[in-house]
Amino acid sequence: MPSSATETEVRSPAPPPPKTPTPEQVKRARVLRNLIMTALETAFDVEKERYRGDGSDEKVAAGLGCSEQLVAKIRTEFFGDKNVNEAAAQNNESVRELLDATVRLKDEALSIATRAEDIERAARKFLGVDRP
Repeated sequence: MPSSATETEVRSPAPPPPKTPTPEQVKRARVLRNLIMTALETAFDVEKERYRGDGSDEKVAAGLGCSEQLVAKIRTEFFGDKNVNEAAAQNNESVRELLDATVRLKDEALSIATRAEDIERAARKFLGVDRP
C-alpha cells in the first residue's frame, strides 16, 4: 500500500500462463520425434557410438527440416552424447599414424645426429683439430 498520497503502487503484470499445445501441435511433435528416431537408427552405429560414414546431427536435421539442437537432444537421450562419425574417426586414426611416424623419424634423426657428432669428435681428436 502507498505510504502517501503522492506515491502510487506499481504492479508488474502477471506473466501469461504457458500456452498449452494444441492436439495438432502435439501430434506434429510426436511425428517429428519418430522421424528423428528412425533417421538416427539408420545413421547411427550404436556399437561404435558414432554416426556411420560422414553422418552428423546437422545432416539428419537438414534431411528432416528440423533443428540440429532437437536432433542432438534426441541422439544424446537415446544413443549417447558422441556427435562423431566414422569419417572423422578414420581421419583421426590417419593423423595418429602420421604423428607416430613423425615421432619415429624425429627419434631416428636425433640418433643419426648423435652418431655423426661422435664420428666428428673422434675424427677431430685423431687429427688434433679443434672445432672451427
